[in-house]
Order: sequence, then structure tokens, then C-alpha cells
Amino acid sequence: MFGAVFLHATFLLLPFSVDTRDINFPTVSGIKRLQQPLTNDDDVDIATGSDFSGLMTFANLPYANCFRDSDVDAYDIAIMGAPFDTVSTPYLILLMIRRQQRNQRQNSYKSWAEILDCGDAPITFLDNTIALKQLDKAHKEEIIHTWDPNVLGGGTFLHIAYEEGLIQNSSIHAGIRAPLIRRKGDIRNDLRCGFDTIKARDIDRIGVDGVIKRLRERVGNTKVYISVDIDVLDPAFAPATGTAEVGGWTTRELLSILDGLEGTNVVGADVVEVAPIYDNPGETTVLAAAEIVHSLLTLMVQKPVKAP
Repeated sequence: MFGAVFLHATFLLLPFSVDTRDINFPTVSGIKRLQQPLTNDDDVDIATGSDFSGLMTFANLPYANCFRDSDVDAYDIAIMGAPFDTVSTPYLILLMIRRQQRNQRQNSYKSWAEILDCGDAPITFLDNTIALKQLDKAHKEEIIHTWDPNVLGGGTFLHIAYEEGLIQNSSIHAGIRAPLIRRKGDIRNDLRCGFDTIKARDIDRIGVDGVIKRLRERVGNTKVYISVDIDVLDPAFAPATGTAEVGGWTTRELLSILDGLEGTNVVGADVVEVAPIYDNPGETTVLAAAEIVHSLLTLMVQKPVKAP
């Protein structure tokens, strides 16, 4: 007779005071409506009761073509996919997000906000300049992303946002650890674009609470847009990305940091750089991405921000 503790997603303390051979297990599942044999007289409901039936939408939200004004009623938050590198990214995150509608401490999908799934923006993968224009029109919207661009790419979009006057001198990078192309030039241009920096290893010194404190102090009471590059996570937790860098944060650390931003004026967010072809059989990257999306959505629901 002994006690055992298992480290698991659900914490279990199992004292083995009963011989397991004496336990009687039920012969059928407790979900009787799915386990009972059917006869010709059964009235089977195929319209309700399943989160995996019907058209696939984000968290089973209503769908509308948000790119045509005539098809859309008033809404508060729109979910939009931007499948540029591969059309699989939003699809797989949808698969993971469908199971999140329940068993959350806060159901952000049943709140004051009217939330719609707008589907994917029509983006070409053949020409970056055209894709940028398409995404910009649809949006009416780790590494440093303020590189002064000779070539349009993933490391330049915040530089472009700065040039368009969209970024204030209250922005900040977090989880930075990738090498620089121009050591002095990249840092100088990043500061010019209005960014402070928290390095990935700073979390070892100041902890999660310290990271949250610096983020909140930096953005203050401004309106905040959060962009999460999935490679902020260590490849051990999110291998499916095109620019994996060792020494990143754990999934739990990132989720705790996002939770710590409750009360900030979040007006929009995105999760980028998920490349499903590189994921493992357990799909840990898209699982993490789906949970991050839910955390970002929750921040917007917790603190409504009125449109100007």
C-alpha cells in the first residue's frame, strides 16, 4: 500500500488502498445517447449537440463575409485569417479552437461582445507588395520587426507601420533573442521607431511579474495592438515556425504574461508565423496558437474600448 502523485494536466492524488483488480468498470460510456444501439424507431437528433458538426468556424461563431458591407450587421470583434505562407495555418488553429468553447474560467464568446468569424482575407502568395495591399485593405488594421526594408518581409512590417504614423513612442518588443543583421543599425532604427525591448532571458532575472510590469508601464493608457510571433516560444513548445530560435519562453510563461495585461486597452491582436508543416504529431504549436488567440480575445472582452 503506497501513495502516488502523477504530474498531469489534471492533478491526481491516488492512494492505492484498493486493489485495482477489485474495481468494477461500467460496460458502456456515461454518454448514453452516443453509445446505445439504434433501431428503426429511434428519433435521432443530428442538428444539435455536437461542436464538430456543420460549417467550421472559429469557436463555432457565426460567419459573415466582412469584406462586403452588405453582408454584415454590427459587430464588436471580428476574427480574420491571413493565410499567406500556407492556407493550412488558420484551418488547423480552427480545429484546435473548437474545443475551447467550454471548460474555460471565462467564456469570452458569451459576453457583451458580438463576435464574428470573417473567414480568410484573399491574399496572394505570389507577390509580397500585392499581398500587403490586400491585407491592409482587409485589416483596416522572436526578431525585431523594425528592420529598414530593402526587401519587404516578416521583419519589416513595424517599420512600415511607423512610417505610416500608426505607432507611438510607447511600443515594446518582448522575448527578443535572435541575431541582428546590423548590430548598431538595427537597434538604432528600432529606437527610432519607438520601441523598447525585453530580452527573452530577462525573464530569468525579473520573472513573469517583472515582464508584465515593464509591458504595462511602457504602453500605459494608450490603445494597444498585440502581435504575437509564435517563435517567441522556445522550439520545444512551438517547433512549427519558419524562424525557430532556442532560448524562448514556455507556453505557460507567455499565457501568464498575457493574463497579466488585463485592463489594458487592447484594440486588436494577431498570432503569426505558425507553419503547420513543421509541427510534431501532437500539434503542440497550433495548440499553443489557439490558446494564445483565446487569451488575446479575452483581453479585448475584459476591457471594452470604444471606437473613435
